[in-house]
Amino acid sequence: MIYVIDKGKHRSTLIPTFTIKDSINGVFTFIDGYKYLIPKQKDSNKLIGLSDNWTHHIDSIRIGWRYNPKYPDMVEIVGIAYKSGERSIFTITHVQPNKKNYFSIQILDDYYKIIINKTAVATKRKSGWDFVRYQLNPYFGGTTPSPNNVIIDLEVNFK
Repeated sequence: MIYVIDKGKHRSTLIPTFTIKDSINGVFTFIDGYKYLIPKQKDSNKLIGLSDNWTHHIDSIRIGWRYNPKYPDMVEIVGIAYKSGERSIFTITHVQPNKKNYFSIQILDDYYKIIINKTAVATKRKSGWDFVRYQLNPYFGGTTPSPNNVIIDLEVNFK
């Protein structure tokens, strides 16, 4: 499915997908608009994620991304974890735009696991949530809206 974050906006869609599953996987490709220069260049944009509570700013795991002009032919992929309201952001890998990339997000008993292509990372989980979750869709920011039309091809499967 093609997701578009319009210039001047944050969201690609308003309607979340609900699931009882604790993992998702799929393929993503950055098609256009992934290069940008903004005052808060280190802010992380969101690609895909799962809530692990009623609100994702309390407990969730997401795959994020950001553009670094020092590496103009790459997109940095980050993990974004909220654990009891505390956010952590960590680099996972870098990917090339216009190339398909495999991803997986798993919510396990004691930790979250993210796989991007063949790179796997894990981070501790604090939530004991085992109820309905919602998929977090592509979002630009932080606080700065998208300076470009961002186009991402994102195919999602729930395990």
